[in-house]
Amino acid sequence: MTRTFFGNEKAEIDSLCDEFLKKYSKRDILDAANRFKWGKKSTKDSKKEREEVSDKFRFWISQGCPLTEAQEYADLVMRWGFGRNSPPSLSKDLQSFCDLISSWNKHENASDMQDLLAKNLKLFGIGIARSSKWLCFVDPEKFCIYDSRVAITLRELGDGGGRTFPTVGRMQTKRISHFPTPNVRTPENMALDYCKFLDLISAVKFEFRVDSVSEIEMGLFMLGDNPSIWMK
Repeated sequence: MTRTFFGNEKAEIDSLCDEFLKKYSKRDILDAANRFKWGKKSTKDSKKEREEVSDKFRFWISQGCPLTEAQEYADLVMRWGFGRNSPPSLSKDLQSFCDLISSWNKHENASDMQDLLAKNLKLFGIGIARSSKWLCFVDPEKFCIYDSRVAITLRELGDGGGRTFPTVGRMQTKRISHFPTPNVRTPENMALDYCKFLDLISAVKFEFRVDSVSEIEMGLFMLGDNPSIWMK
């Protein structure tokens, strides 16, 4: 049986990709990605800031992920994504954070990558939305963010109901009061699910003939802010 890099059966990923392509066209995704906005910034400024944060984070990686600067660069990404620094739990074992980023940067051993991600997800206050933001900036062409708005667009793929691609929690407001309840996952299972997500988005990237999986993710992020998707 042919396997993907992360160990998923290629036949399963191909089937998920077919489902994805029936649900979203290349135009749907790229048009949405071209409208990408984060916070109150314009599309232009949102993309510029994202690229600047990515460049700074990858510079730290290029220096060998020095432990003395790990907190600074972890916080840089968190301030971009959440408007605050990393949860205190991260600072208690920054070496593990450096190991995580270094392993994903090398992209050599899928088992080690998954294990280190699961270890990161066990830290208090750190879920896949936070972890995947760090991993996205390791290499935006290969890795991308899995947060509430991305997850909701994939909710009905595979087994449906978030069983294949789990729904991630989102802060409830009046506008999004009907956002689905998150699917519960252990850190180990969430790491496996995220890697399956990457295999899927890589397959979609190949079909769409685009340069970066992050471009697809940004499109899903924008589509995922449409309440009509949550109410299906």
